[in-house]
Amino acid sequence: MRRGLIFAYGAICYVIFLATFVYAIGFIGNFVVPRGLDGPTTGSLWDAFLINLTLLTAFALQHSVLDLDR
Repeated sequence: MRRGLIFAYGAICYVIFLATFVYAIGFIGNFVVPRGLDGPTTGSLWDAFLINLTLLTAFALQHSVLDLDR
């Protein structure tokens, strides 16, 4: 029973990864996805700037905190 659950978990993770990877290919190639990489702009430049700044700050903080564990 336990071995079957481990296999099922691995198979589900693989399918999720595969779907994400195929969607990324469609996003970059602009086919079969609702919105591609070269799609029209819907938000403002400042919104994009603030979102990117927030994500980069979160990334830097996470790696700074992880570096303290050494």
